[in-house]
Amino acid sequence: MQKLFGHKSSISLSDSKYPLFSVLVANYNRAPYLKEALESILSQDYPNFEVVVVDDGSTDGSATIIQKLLEIEPRIKYFQSPVNEGCGAAMRKCVSHASGVWMVLHGSDDVMLPGAISSLVQAHKLHPECSVINSTHYVCDENLNIQRLAYGAMAIPHNENYLSFGKGITGLASFPRSFYILTDGINADYKRAVDQDFYYKMEEVGRVFFIDKPLCKYRVNTSGISTIKNISKARYWFARAKEEAYQRRLTKPTVKNISQSELNAWWSVVFITKSSEKFRQGKICAGFFWLGKSFGKSIFDRYLVLKVESFFLNSYPHWVFKKLKQVWKKKPY
Repeated sequence: MQKLFGHKSSISLSDSKYPLFSVLVANYNRAPYLKEALESILSQDYPNFEVVVVDDGSTDGSATIIQKLLEIEPRIKYFQSPVNEGCGAAMRKCVSHASGVWMVLHGSDDVMLPGAISSLVQAHKLHPECSVINSTHYVCDENLNIQRLAYGAMAIPHNENYLSFGKGITGLASFPRSFYILTDGINADYKRAVDQDFYYKMEEVGRVFFIDKPLCKYRVNTSGISTIKNISKARYWFARAKEEAYQRRLTKPTVKNISQSELNAWWSVVFITKSSEKFRQGKICAGFFWLGKSFGKSIFDRYLVLKVESFFLNSYPHWVFKKLKQVWKKKPY
């Protein structure tokens, strides 16, 4: 049973000048960053928005942070799940509890830049045919120091889409409720690549528009579900999302699809990443098993360089090299 906390919102769908906008925040054990993330949203200049927070069974004090904000902030709607159900389930709950005409998914450890909601709303009004409005973002370290602009953030060519082009949707990506209900929504069973799977669905029912300016700061941290040590799992879920999109589009000839060989090539990347992980763990037989599965899917394809890099960067020799480098840096002189 979920628990609902907070105030009844005074904002309404009937406000025609400033339609309600919902910011969706799925949180799990992000207490060190959560307050900063929520404050960046609450400081937005758009006059009519709500923040829907679903805490997915956190055990780190996240609830205390949100409860304090609820005492002074009526725009927050807070739902608490008793156990951790995963990213997809939490995001889907966010949508089900939201009331906005438009919605955006926002990381509980990221920061929304000033004017972001206003920029998204303006784009939605100018492009009502679009099912997704997205932007670029700053990639930051754990302390939110800007490292670079996001790779792959760009307008998708008119003869391509996110699935076929392989990049284009990143940063803050907002969507109208009217388009969301045309799909089966966010998949509650997904643990990773939830947004990729969702964007594949959304582009099947409308167009995508790109705002060429950063609207948020994306924090890369070592516990992220799709970064650093979780790369093998992240690639599996990404490939699964591609596979399901491919199967759906076989029955939708008007939506551009990828080929079976392209799909096989990506599964080959997944399997070789898994292989290198097993070798690093000293599980030699398992390493050769996954290497064989990778070769069985595809060998010489456009991801060949990525596969070689993935095998080396996750390999046991490279792991030893990194450990020795760390020891050397700590050596007193």
